[in-house]
Amino acid sequence: MNIGDSVTCGTCGKPATIDDLDQGQNGQLGFRLSCNHRNGFCDRHQVLVMDASDTHSEIHPMCDKCIAEEMENEASIPPEYRMT
Repeated sequence: MNIGDSVTCGTCGKPATIDDLDQGQNGQLGFRLSCNHRNGFCDRHQVLVMDASDTHSEIHPMCDKCIAEEMENEASIPPEYRMT
């Protein structure tokens, strides 16, 4: 993905263009979009996702699909074997 590319924002779901790219101190790539959101990238699902970072210096991609899959996997584990 490059500056000027048309994408769907992982935060608001609206069509947007990439205005700028930045690299977080944690090595993750951030995408600043025309809808004024910064997104991260989910390597697993190859989509832009919400950036859940509390700071501007890091990027923490938060993928809803990954979270749903993890919850589904956890639900299949018998309660006595779940980590609490």
